[in-house]
Amino acid sequence: MPQTVKERMFCHAIIGTSTGKERIMKVDVSAEFISPLLSFSQRDVNFCFMKYPESTLEVETKQVMMHNVSSLPLTVVLKATYPFQLLVEDPRWAPVNVQSSQSELSLGVGESTPVLIQFDPSYKDDFVTRTAESQLEVSFKEHPQKVNNVCPCSQKIA
Repeated sequence: MPQTVKERMFCHAIIGTSTGKERIMKVDVSAEFISPLLSFSQRDVNFCFMKYPESTLEVETKQVMMHNVSSLPLTVVLKATYPFQLLVEDPRWAPVNVQSSQSELSLGVGESTPVLIQFDPSYKDDFVTRTAESQLEVSFKEHPQKVNNVCPCSQKIA
């Protein structure tokens, strides 16, 4: 929902040889501020693996739909940390940097796109039970807002 911001600005000047400032202009400025908003089809993404001595661990992928619910187009930057990665199938996405799994996408008003999140269970080659947790980090090119904990990703290996 847009918010209106109003400000009254004054311009002062020292004119001629006068020792004090005189107000020469008063301007009322208003702007409509629209926050970037995204909606995700699910809040959490979970992976679970059972590892046995003879098993080979395969990368697993899960899909989350991302929807632009704001009234302005957005350029979204998504970042996941290893062993979680972003798998990009949409040709609008920039190439994926597998190390940081960072991708950029432009979404029009009301537009949706799938976000494919991968987990690599072979990131540790042992038989220790563990949980790996990370958060999908979302930021916007046109706005300084950075969103964490949008879609927590977790994995348990037993």
